[in-house]
Amino acid sequence: MNRTIKKMFQNGCDVSASKVGNFIEEHLDDIMKEGLEEESLGLFVDFFVSPDSSLTNQQRQLILHILVPNTIMSAENVEKLLFWLFSNTITNPPSAAMLITWLEIMVQFELVDQTPLREMYGFLIKNLRISELVKPLSKLLIAVTHPKLVTKSNVFLVSTFYNSDIKEVGKLLALYHSLCPSLVPVKPKVVKCPNSKEKNLSIFEECIKRVCQKNGHITRKSKDTQCVLNSLPFPEYDLMDNDKRSDLKKISDISSMYDLGLKMKSVKLPHNLISLLSSKEGLMYLVTNGPNTQFLVSLSLCLQNEPSENLLKSIAELQEQLMHGLPQVTDYLSDFLITWDGNHLDQTIYRLIPWLYFETFHDLEKLVLTPLARVYVSSSAEVKIQIVDALTLFIINIVSVIIERYTKGLSSPGLKNAKWLSNPTDTVISLCKVMHKLLNVGVCLEGMDCTLLINKCLEVYLKLADLQVDFALIFLSVVPPVVVYGALFSLNHLTLSQLCSLITKYKQNVIPRLTSIGVISQFQHEVECIESYAANIFSYLWRGEEGEDIMSRVEFSALDSQTAVKITIGKRHLGIYPFVNQLASLLEKNPDDLSRDDLLAIYTSHAREISEFLKCQASYESELSIV
Repeated sequence: MNRTIKKMFQNGCDVSASKVGNFIEEHLDDIMKEGLEEESLGLFVDFFVSPDSSLTNQQRQLILHILVPNTIMSAENVEKLLFWLFSNTITNPPSAAMLITWLEIMVQFELVDQTPLREMYGFLIKNLRISELVKPLSKLLIAVTHPKLVTKSNVFLVSTFYNSDIKEVGKLLALYHSLCPSLVPVKPKVVKCPNSKEKNLSIFEECIKRVCQKNGHITRKSKDTQCVLNSLPFPEYDLMDNDKRSDLKKISDISSMYDLGLKMKSVKLPHNLISLLSSKEGLMYLVTNGPNTQFLVSLSLCLQNEPSENLLKSIAELQEQLMHGLPQVTDYLSDFLITWDGNHLDQTIYRLIPWLYFETFHDLEKLVLTPLARVYVSSSAEVKIQIVDALTLFIINIVSVIIERYTKGLSSPGLKNAKWLSNPTDTVISLCKVMHKLLNVGVCLEGMDCTLLINKCLEVYLKLADLQVDFALIFLSVVPPVVVYGALFSLNHLTLSQLCSLITKYKQNVIPRLTSIGVISQFQHEVECIESYAANIFSYLWRGEEGEDIMSRVEFSALDSQTAVKITIGKRHLGIYPFVNQLASLLEKNPDDLSRDDLLAIYTSHAREISEFLKCQASYESELSIV
């Protein structure tokens, strides 16, 4: 098809309007189906703008119908069309209106390079004086507008053409007001702007839609910033016309939080709203009023241009104060984590993670959790622990803040449209499964003798157990065997104490809570696993059973040689033995001759969690006569 078009235009002087019209009518279906290549598109554009073509309005309309690029129309061709437009707005308004409508549709579907449109934005506004062009031109301006184009001169020009009877200009002013409230003197009546996706698509628009889908313009999975912002109910700042206010005060002139509280309604905001993050007063203003659309658009642009560490720290503090995440931060992290080494900006990144914004768990896993897991498995134990800390705090925030607010009808701004909140328990379970895998893999990679990581694993599961009890969550996340037996045979009595505390919490708090709400039958396997842990730990610490005998009963990979050396009976556990030896010296006895009462006294004095575990398990095994 494109070869045929080139052949037709080879002899430019022989090409007539009727010949082109006949060609279009003959090949209309094929062109509408495939779209035009850039070279063929340029030939039709040159013919359209040529003063020698003598085209009628109907013929120009026919050419516009087939001007559908199969990729994106170049800036050069867009410029040619714009220059023709500016030359014909007065002499031929009907054709100019047709071209403007065509441009608006192409911009909506991202099929033209918008650079020339933005460069000539002011000239487009000036043509609002022509009554025949007001409606289509207003729609085009709405489609092209972005924050940098909302200037004082443009606002003034549009305001001069504003008439309450012309709704389209009012919609343009309303858009200006949403992007930069301080520049719009009076907020016009807001009317919903038309959405091209809600219209009944004509044949022409159907063609554009097909080409867009073919090139991925409207079916891409990632959403652009403006699409995300439109779905978030962020409030706008309550500002009046600066020219009519004599009591406005710059944020830089406010010296204290008390002063800010008194003058909250009379603050004159800077043109660069990101600068609010540089002071505690500006930060508190954002927290109190909520980030508006203009701020979020500016934030998105800043994060796309390698933000400084200080800016990221300020953003992290803003999220912590707001107690909810911002979608722009998640977009930034999804790109940053792909090449992150775990060290660059580490502390700042670990502050951003606990308040991640996400719409679905699938998005969260793809954009953040998967690249973060790659860093986790390839880093040192210290980095693993920091990543685990950040994700643990993220889970705690999800359960104790986000879900709790949602269930009480107090959802954080920006989270009301998050799809995962329709079934929050499933999301929490999925997050806990990811954490379970990371901890299991981490201990396997670092070894069971990595006490630092073993302690962190036990700490995480203790926190998860508290969440299950405090918020009546219907799930049971059980510590994996590699952590249990790594802690049981460790050299550190504090690690052993943490393990006993966790098993006791399972038996005394978590399992009874699930039983009380009648869902314990869903977790029979997990309960059996906990009972097995408890029995083995009790046998090892109290009955003196050899560690090798315990491990032989457990479906578990063989211990490494260093860990195997540490396995002894409970009295000679290397984390407890110093206390046993000290008591034996005072009693002038051999450590092996100490009675169980002596051993229990040591546990009670130096490892209270261990003694509580023994007492708890004794009620099941009737081994002790203590209360």
